[in-house]
Parts: sequence; structure tokens; C-alpha cells
Amino acid sequence: SWKPSSVNRFKLNTNGVTKGSLGPTSAGGLIKDTIGKWVVGFTHKIGSSSSVAAELWGLRDVLQLVLDLNIRNIDVEIDALTVTTPHYGQYYISPST
Repeated sequence: SWKPSSVNRFKLNTNGVTKGSLGPTSAGGLIKDTIGKWVVGFTHKIGSSSSVAAELWGLRDVLQLVLDLNIRNIDVEIDALTVTTPHYGQYYISPST
């Protein structure tokens, strides 16, 4: 369940989903303030991709919102172990047009 951030901090939550191993993929996320009040949210239809790519797109999109809104003092919450664990190699992500 959602837990608020420390005082004077924003909390970012993001999630990506895919149908099958390389199926239709979307990402979404939101930013809440210290007391849990919704600040802004987003959804993004990505196209066909993997679940890891969906999670990374969601993280990228919510961090772009942080930059666009000049938000400081953030906590990021993401439920994808594959994104939060270091990986080595090359990945290709093809966004939808």
C-alpha cells in the first residue's frame, strides 16, 4: 500500500505492463506530495515491447515530469526488481509512432 514520503518530499510511483513477452505495452505513473495529494499523472502507450522496457519507459516519463515541473526532493517507488538491479549488456527499445 502507498505510504507518504518524508516531510517536504514528493513521491513518484510508476508501473509498466505488457501482454505476453513482447506484446502490447503501456506505462503509467503519478506524483504525489507529502500528504498524498495527487500532483500529476500520466499514461503512455508504448507499442510492442518487453515488461522491462515498459518499466523503464514509465520511469523515464515520470522523471521527465519531475524535470518539466521543476520538482525537487523526490522519492521514487517502482516495483520492478529487474529495473532496480544492475544489468550489463545492450538493450533496444522501439517506441511507438
